[in-house]
Amino acid sequence: MMNNVVLVVADGEINTKLVSDDPLFTHALNSAKYSNASDVFISSDSLYVRKFAAGMGVNVFVPKTGTKNLDELVSQFSKECEFDSLTIVNARYPLLSPDIINDAMQKIHVSKTDLLFTVHKERWYPRWTTAGESLNFDLGNKTTLTEYNSRCYVENGMLYVTKSTEPLFEQSFDIIEINPYLCIEINHVNDIPFAETMI
Repeated sequence: MMNNVVLVVADGEINTKLVSDDPLFTHALNSAKYSNASDVFISSDSLYVRKFAAGMGVNVFVPKTGTKNLDELVSQFSKECEFDSLTIVNARYPLLSPDIINDAMQKIHVSKTDLLFTVHKERWYPRWTTAGESLNFDLGNKTTLTEYNSRCYVENGMLYVTKSTEPLFEQSFDIIEINPYLCIEINHVNDIPFAETMI
């Protein structure tokens, strides 16, 4: 039987804010618990989050102080927990469902790649600086104008699944397309009311 582990990452004070009467991080955590994962862990810089999760029967993983990115987190985690696949879930996505996690865990085992991550499809739009300068759009370039009407995938950070302990983006990868309406990330308290209408 495959050892499919889920690690919910719930850093930042925003994860303690209430979303539909529950702390934000608990939405992703419950989805992980109700998925087909062999085991669920949480990583957080918040003592409140770690104690709350432990009270829910979830394993707590405490990374070293100064851990800067997912690669360092995966490296540290893999020294403490063996896995066939590791699904890293961003707790700021309250609309993440157990089905999305299950699909990702299933897909990584049939994929020829070592990494999967979630994306959503959107129209290609020009990006501008606050000073009004274009980052990726040239009005005089007809190719760019054609791209304006095309669609593109946007990595959204909802989850990553890996079979390897190597740095994530040094691996071969594939994508999991997610409905854009489910890709609501809570970065600020002003994001909460809209998310609550979708829950």
